[in-house]
Amino acid sequence: MLPLDGTIAWVTGGASGIGLAIVRQLRAVGATVEILDARRAPDLPDSEMVHLCDLSDRVSVDTVVAELAERRGRPHILVNSAGIAAAGSMINHDPALWDRIIAVNLTGTFNIIRAVFPMMADQGSGRIVLLASDSAFLADSGLGAYAASKAGVVALGRTVATEGGPMGISCNILSPGTVDTPMTQAHFGSSDALKSAVASGNVLGVLLEPDDLASLATFLCLPASRYITGQVMHVNAGGLMR
Repeated sequence: MLPLDGTIAWVTGGASGIGLAIVRQLRAVGATVEILDARRAPDLPDSEMVHLCDLSDRVSVDTVVAELAERRGRPHILVNSAGIAAAGSMINHDPALWDRIIAVNLTGTFNIIRAVFPMMADQGSGRIVLLASDSAFLADSGLGAYAASKAGVVALGRTVATEGGPMGISCNILSPGTVDTPMTQAHFGSSDALKSAVASGNVLGVLLEPDDLASLATFLCLPASRYITGQVMHVNAGGLMR
């Protein structure tokens, strides 16, 4: 018997990066995992089924959630890893860019929790893990929209933990430092630029791997973590010590 045998987990943004690492680690401990993502990553194995879902579109979320719950079963676990990042200074900031980042990262988090929460409440238990970012805690030029969206995820997650506690639902937030993912590589523009940022960005001078986040996300879904809720877990190689 594996610790998550018989459980169903949904992972948004599960087609690549941190989300895909979480999918694989949850499966390794027995969970049946469904991937929700806005698109199918080109290098994803053909054997992986992806349920296409735009978290910023409430109709899309409600439709996919209802169909998936009916055909594959209601979730015991939700990991919300989906998100986007883009830079823009406050001077002449594109309002459309702000709206899109907030819509996906913050409103999208609300949309998927809102859709799943009643099902977890009905069954009297649930685990929710949200992905924030150290940008919510560290000031950085050009990341106002992204930082604001992730700070909102932290506040939302704590509210979900407060409301979910009496129903047996926990909610915790992971806050990554710089992780080697397709989104991070695109943001920094090159592998050299990414490595340079890491060298001065944390005390260990390392570039985090998706599995470094996935291992903690998986632990927060295990029976051993049943009394952990409302917490922000920082995985950043000491990046917040500076």
